[in-house]
Amino acid sequence: MASLRDNFKTKAGERLTIGVGSGTKWHILKRSRGEKTGDLVEPLVTTLVSAFEAGFNHVDTAEIYNTHAEVGEALRRAGYLADEKAREKVWVTDKYYPGGFPGHEPLTTGPIASIDVALKALGTTYLDLYLVHQPFFDPKTGTGLTLKDVWRELEQAVAEGKVRYIGLSNSAVPHIEEILSYATVKPAVNQIEFHPFLQEQSPGIVSFCAKHDILIEPYGPLSPLFRDDSGKLNDTLDKIGAKHGKNRAQVLLRYAVDQGFLPITTSSKAERFHEALEVETFQLSPEDVALISKEGAKHHFRGFFIEKFAPYYV
Repeated sequence: MASLRDNFKTKAGERLTIGVGSGTKWHILKRSRGEKTGDLVEPLVTTLVSAFEAGFNHVDTAEIYNTHAEVGEALRRAGYLADEKAREKVWVTDKYYPGGFPGHEPLTTGPIASIDVALKALGTTYLDLYLVHQPFFDPKTGTGLTLKDVWRELEQAVAEGKVRYIGLSNSAVPHIEEILSYATVKPAVNQIEFHPFLQEQSPGIVSFCAKHDILIEPYGPLSPLFRDDSGKLNDTLDKIGAKHGKNRAQVLLRYAVDQGFLPITTSSKAERFHEALEVETFQLSPEDVALISKEGAKHHFRGFFIEKFAPYYV
C-alpha cells in the first residue's frame, strides 16, 4: 500500500531507507571532547560510513548537533561527494536552530545564513530536507525572527535551489496550523519523538499530519528497549519478532514503518545497520501493530522537550 513515504526519493529517484542520525549521543560526545578545537569525532565518521556501506541512503543532522563536519566527511569517504550524480544518490536532512534552549543562542542571523554555513561544512550544494528544529523560541531573545519570518526564509531557500523540501520538527498542531495559514510552500515533514510509549508527542499530531499530507519522521523509535520497566512490552515484541525471525529493535522500527512513518535510528555497531535495513523484508499485521500500541500505552515515557510539551497535557 502506498504511503506518504513513497513520495520522497533521492534526486536520483531512489526510495529512501530509514534514516541514520548524528544527533544527541554524538553531540554530547563532541562537546565532551572539545568541539571548539575543530577536530573530527572519528567514531561518528566511521559509524556513518558503516551505515552507508550497509545500504543506508538517508542521513539526518542538525545545526545544534555541531556534526556537519563529520557528516560531510562521511559523505566524502562514502563517495557521495565525488560528483553531482553521486550526490544525487543520498538524502541529507538538516535542521535550523532558532534558539530556545537555555545556554544555546542562535548560531546565525537566520535560516539562509545557517544553510550557507551547513552547505560549506557538508561539502554539498543543496540539502534534500531542511527542518525548523523546534518552534519554542522567542523572537525577543533570539534573532528577532518570528516563526513566519523563519518559514519565509525556508521558502526562499527552496526558490534558490539550496533546499529541495522544507518541514518542521517537534511541532504541535497549533504551530503547523499557523504555518499553513501563510505558507506558499507547505511543510513536507514533521520529525517528532515517537514510539509505543509516546504515540502522540502532542495531542492529535499524528492524525493532523496525515490529514495534511505531512510525513512523520519518528526519532527515538527504540526508546522502549531501555525504558520497559515491567518487561511486558518487550515480551510482546519478542513474541511478534519470533514469527518473523526478527529482534525487538527490528519490530519497533517496523512498527513505525507500518504506520506510514519514516524513522530515524542510530547505532555505534555496524552489524546493527544491516539489521535495521531488514525492516523492509517483513511486515507486521494490523493486529500486531494494535497489540504493540495497546501494550505501549500502559507506560509513558518522553525523552525530549518534556517541559515544552507539558502545557498540552495539563
